[in-house]
Amino acid sequence: MTSLASKVANIAQKTVVLGAVSMVGYHCYQIASNVTQGMQNKPQESTYFEEVQKKVDEEYDTKYGKTDKRDWYDKDDQSYLKDVPRGVKPKAQSS
Repeated sequence: MTSLASKVANIAQKTVVLGAVSMVGYHCYQIASNVTQGMQNKPQESTYFEEVQKKVDEEYDTKYGKTDKRDWYDKDDQSYLKDVPRGVKPKAQSS
């Protein structure tokens, strides 16, 4: 004869297993219905990426495409020579 605790444990195990299987089944149903709805809907035609690419090309041509005029380069700037240490002259060799 099985005890009362054994019967309660069996019922609890069956309830947990049935709940887990039901949850997995419900989620599979949701995923399948979402996939079938997604397959039925046609994607919208969008020109967003083409517009962005045109804008990028335009900005590249006006700002970065020209290498002959650089606003950050000054040919007459000698400030990099200001704090350069003097070189050490070699000592004269005595013969």
